[in-house]
Amino acid sequence: MRWSSAGYITVMRAERGEVVRAEPFDAIEIAVGTLFGDDPPDL
Repeated sequence: MRWSSAGYITVMRAERGEVVRAEPFDAIEIAVGTLFGDDPPDL
């Protein structure tokens, strides 16, 4: 989500099994499943 003058807008939607580069942390890859306790993927 990002704040804009129109309110919050969805910038990205991701699910378990996906690896993303989400702002403002786009310098690193984040395995979405690890945020929910899944084992980290072999990258």
